[in-house]
Amino acid sequence: MARPVRIQRENAFYHITSRGNRREVIFHNAEDYERFVEQLQHTVKSYDIVLYAYVLMNNHYHLLIRTLKANLSRFIQRLNTSYSLYYRYKHKKPGHCFQGRFGAKIIQSDSYLKSLSRYIHLNPVKVKSTNKLRIEEKMEDLKNYKWCSLRGYLDKKYEEGFVCYDILRAFDIRIDKARAIYNKYLIEKIEISNDETQKIMNASSYAIGDENFIRIIENELRGLKKGKRKDYDLDYPRKKMLEIKEIDEEIKNKIGLKASEIKKNDRSKMVIKATAIELAVHFTDLSLRMIGEYFGGLSPSGVGMIRKYFKENDLEASDYYKELKLILEKRIKEKNFNRREIR
Repeated sequence: MARPVRIQRENAFYHITSRGNRREVIFHNAEDYERFVEQLQHTVKSYDIVLYAYVLMNNHYHLLIRTLKANLSRFIQRLNTSYSLYYRYKHKKPGHCFQGRFGAKIIQSDSYLKSLSRYIHLNPVKVKSTNKLRIEEKMEDLKNYKWCSLRGYLDKKYEEGFVCYDILRAFDIRIDKARAIYNKYLIEKIEISNDETQKIMNASSYAIGDENFIRIIENELRGLKKGKRKDYDLDYPRKKMLEIKEIDEEIKNKIGLKASEIKKNDRSKMVIKATAIELAVHFTDLSLRMIGEYFGGLSPSGVGMIRKYFKENDLEASDYYKELKLILEKRIKEKNFNRREIR
């Protein structure tokens, strides 16, 4: 059977779902929830993801995100893998933690974010155990549910630094007023199980949008699916990236030294190392682990520390970085000129 192809784009909106293997529980206690939230916070920042809403249920989770880069699969793979490693160790359960591949639907535009955020935030009171509760009781349960971004939408003191609350601005430019309106917006649908949003969610396995958008996406995917292993998590449109050694060669051409030849603890050449790593993140499709290995056996956290150094020292504004970036951008354009490759 042909595997579903991934559509990965820069600056695209997605609704993400991932379930426990055989729909089993993946969050058993507060420590599990807290661990996943910590890893979500770290991974969102590491992969330049804008997170608008999330909810963790006992056997699955939902995310509403925007990808600034075409790196959706790498982001979710890192998130799920890191939690799976923790889960198997903590609960002494070998095997898979999550069920198959994650679900990902590309969203037509930000006009759908309001209703999708509500759909996600209402999950905790859409279970059988809450069926007999009054609206007031359901709202109270929602406001007290810790493993969700909703509390930050309704009360500033619960805002989380890794969540973007820009959806609130669609309700009112005055943030306090927007929170009150959003509260009423939730109540409108709190007892309706099959509303318009649910119909939109069920319209396609791949896209959320109007009929024309869904038809375009599904037609494109139909032409791309070949049922081969190379279809796994296919980028669309796929942009040909650079090899990391190409970046290293350009650095050598400029200063006569490869960044990969700089010793790990040589602080006198930290600017070169930091610049090389930042360029590798932007112009290759390698993971942080693979980039770190190339540049002297650094761990992913070590790469993160160097990227922090790059940002704190405003190296992006340096002529050195700007010149190299222009050279590499030209290389990318030459590689992608008048061609669409599917790898």
